Amino acid sequence: MSIELKQRPMNDWIFKRIFGDKRYIHHLKGFLSALLSFDKDELTEVVIQNPFTAQDTPDDKFGILDVSVTTASGNQVNLEVQVSPQPDLGDRLVFYVSNLAARQEIAGKPYGEMAQSISICILDHVMSDDIDDYHLIYRLHDIAHGKCLSDKIEVHILELPKLPEKDSDPLWSWLSYFKSRTEEDLEVAAAQSKEVELVVTTFKKLTADQLEMQRLYDYEKKQRDIASERWHALHNAAVETAKRLLIMGISPEQVAKGTELDLKEVNKLAQEL
Repeated sequence: MSIELKQRPMNDWIFKRIFGDKRYIHHLKGFLSALLSFDKDELTEVVIQNPFTAQDTPDDKFGILDVSVTTASGNQVNLEVQVSPQPDLGDRLVFYVSNLAARQEIAGKPYGEMAQSISICILDHVMSDDIDDYHLIYRLHDIAHGKCLSDKIEVHILELPKLPEKDSDPLWSWLSYFKSRTEEDLEVAAAQSKEVELVVTTFKKLTADQLEMQRLYDYEKKQRDIASERWHALHNAAVETAKRLLIMGISPEQVAKGTELDLKEVNKLAQEL
């Protein structure tokens, strides 16, 4: 029986720990090479703009766990993983990739020399259930005729649940690594290519390191604390709104619906006023 992984490659902290660390830049290059149709020389020089540092751990309240990269000719690439569905994910990716394009230094140059701005998002869930392909590429197209306006902005969506049992695409072996949930899954992924075998080795080394895992656990605890503080702040604001509405004569049922508070809690507030 295969053993369940205590931490998965899709953990955002582990993701940046491997793909955002300059010491492991060969993993980043290997993944980008399998995913993007860049010329061979494009990835000879890759600069991580926000490399992994100690500030990505617990004390960094606003730690950014995506990876931003500049390639040899100045192409801007942003990578991230998403485990849970987000209803506004598409809009957020458009915002991120637009910011990449807007930050380029093109003063005094023709627009034709603008580099590509590419956003890559690996999903542990299905975003487009009406499409079977696991790799979706979005660009600016004419709706009626499908004519591409420009390839300077590009968004890649990689949906792991759609991954088939086998595929000849080199990208498949990388995504099988990200999808891994058990030790057996990791071994299957590692057997597909030497590059994926190396990233699996790095993953095993990091997750076996007690100090590294303590940093991860501390980071996750901090994130839970932040989420709890945010929830209590929103809840308290909803309670204050509910009180004002009740004083105005709004029924508890309407107040509960408007504030998304439990009706029992609203009725209790009404009795206390």
